[in-house]
Amino acid sequence: MCSAPSTKFQIPKELRVSNHKAKLCQAVWILEFEILLVLRQAQDDIWCLGFYNHPMLKYLAEALGTFLLVLFGTLAVVLSASHLIITSLAFGITLPVLVLLLGRCSGAHCNPAVSLGAWFGGSLSTHDVLPYLVAQYSGALGGSVLISLLPLPISSLGVTTYTTLSSPFAFVLEAGGTFVF
Repeated sequence: MCSAPSTKFQIPKELRVSNHKAKLCQAVWILEFEILLVLRQAQDDIWCLGFYNHPMLKYLAEALGTFLLVLFGTLAVVLSASHLIITSLAFGITLPVLVLLLGRCSGAHCNPAVSLGAWFGGSLSTHDVLPYLVAQYSGALGGSVLISLLPLPISSLGVTTYTTLSSPFAFVLEAGGTFVF
């Protein structure tokens, strides 16, 4: 049988908090797990119905994965006021779950840099690179637009600012850090 029963994610009583901001973070995490459970069920249904061979599925999977990564990651940054542990956990939980959900369909790159690296390494074909990049940029744009439409209490959305550095130097610093790490 293809479909498994859906379960609702609930935070145990001893881990619940009373702080308003922490409650908002918990609500986002519960929403994230609920969405991921629905996606897992949908993936199983798609897999069982034989749609996994559809040529557009891998591009849709990349768009959806990037959308969810940007959505949950940015929400964690905004709602936790850039708290390092919460932000790290949000990305550290979201990305492996997306790999488990979407890995069979597309490889779950969820990042243009990963797709380009896979292309340079030979594990992504040349005719798939541009559609992967378009799908990923579309997903990231969709996640960003959705976040900008949400009534969040903060206006910066976790944007990194360099007050003591010039813009070109900050760009080189970011690009270099991305390349090294």
